[in-house]
Amino acid sequence: MARRLNKSDRTILELAIELASQGTDDLHGYQLNKVYEARGNRAFTMSTLYRSLSRLEELGGLTSRFEQAEGRGPARRVYTLTPDAAALLDVGVAPLPGSLKPATD
Repeated sequence: MARRLNKSDRTILELAIELASQGTDDLHGYQLNKVYEARGNRAFTMSTLYRSLSRLEELGGLTSRFEQAEGRGPARRVYTLTPDAAALLDVGVAPLPGSLKPATD
């Protein structure tokens, strides 16, 4: 059975796909969060952001590598979309705990 994406995973993956389609092949978590926040959204907490990026990598939608920062800064993780990234969006979204509400017609 395919593992389902939660809402944060899906949002981050959609944003990564959009940025990649605009020519941004190498993505950084901080960069993703700043773009998301600039669009009027509340920024992800660092734990939510990096947990989702890690999960997306485990599921095969992203690969990562460490890149030495210019100057004396620490190396940072760079994420790149895989050819399978968009297929993960077809898996669907798992409901967040406590978010189930009865259906109304």
